[in-house]
Amino acid sequence: MGLSQSTVAWSNDYALGLAEIDEQHKFLFHLIDDIWRAVASKADRDATMKVIAELERYTVTHFAAEEAFMREQLYSRYQEHRAEHEKFVARIALERAGVKAGKPLSLELLHFLRDWLVQHIRFTDRAYADEFRDHEKAAMQSSLAKFFKRFLG
Repeated sequence: MGLSQSTVAWSNDYALGLAEIDEQHKFLFHLIDDIWRAVASKADRDATMKVIAELERYTVTHFAAEEAFMREQLYSRYQEHRAEHEKFVARIALERAGVKAGKPLSLELLHFLRDWLVQHIRFTDRAYADEFRDHEKAAMQSSLAKFFKRFLG
């Protein structure tokens, strides 16, 4: 894999159909590519700290937004989903601590990030997006039924 290549590229297969969240996920792919470039170029400690801190900051922000959305939607598997987020953030914090102590970023981290993100979006995030759409569809059908009941008497 050359420096110009991506570790993993965004694919429309990952799209949840929730534009704001899909855009955030695309940016996470971009950040993972930044991590790849730091590993491949053997970036110095300061540059590595910067990229890992950016990933950590952004994931915390993204996860907070997702979790707020899930709470608002009364997502049935919210606690389980949140626990996955917490494990991910803890893994990034552990890596940041290692870099701070002078350890280089590992290829294992890169594989973890890529695999976790792809699997999390394709399965865990898709589950809340599907549940959201099911609730929206049911609410629309219910509103439509109420309208016609009133209209037709």
